[in-house]
Amino acid sequence: MDMIKSTQGQIHNMVKDLCVWWDQITEEEKLRMAGCVSLGIVGLTFVAYSLNKSITAKKKHDKKKKRTGSKSKPEVKLTPYEFSEKQLSDIMVKVASEILPRLEDFLDEIKLLKNSASNDEVYKPTKRGKKKHKPPKNVAGQGLEQLEYKRRYFNEILLKELMDLDGVDTLGDVTLRDRRRECVRKIQGYHKELDGVKAVLGNL
Repeated sequence: MDMIKSTQGQIHNMVKDLCVWWDQITEEEKLRMAGCVSLGIVGLTFVAYSLNKSITAKKKHDKKKKRTGSKSKPEVKLTPYEFSEKQLSDIMVKVASEILPRLEDFLDEIKLLKNSASNDEVYKPTKRGKKKHKPPKNVAGQGLEQLEYKRRYFNEILLKELMDLDGVDTLGDVTLRDRRRECVRKIQGYHKELDGVKAVLGNL
């Protein structure tokens, strides 16, 4: 806007000087110069108009860009069926990726301890005559408490996933109901393995 005002002021001063000069020249020169002055005024007016239009357009573009840039992408609305399906999928993905790998490691550890405790055969000497180290038959004290703590931990987080599954609305749909039942059976299967772990720990 300052640029436009400055340009308009220059035009005004220019016109004033031209009027003074106009009174001092001959009629022939006036006719010749009138055409040049008119063209000059038209040209300067066009330049000022173009600048004003360009600045206004730029401001509108910046406002529009700022407005559209601040808006987040619209969320995709799911149908009730798709929402329930997504809930089931998310729960089982969590179980498979976050819980199951650690649970399997724990079950392998328990299996190793169980085999160690029930193995009464004497280790045969190696070719060099040295006996292999025989693992301990039982675990006691702090080690047993840590194993029991892990068992309870996995039991509780699996129970939470079962509760989440119970909260999924199957909408009376047979497919969703069967899928939820299948998910529940898988988690209950892990619970049964943990019940077996409890018996193993009791014998260590």
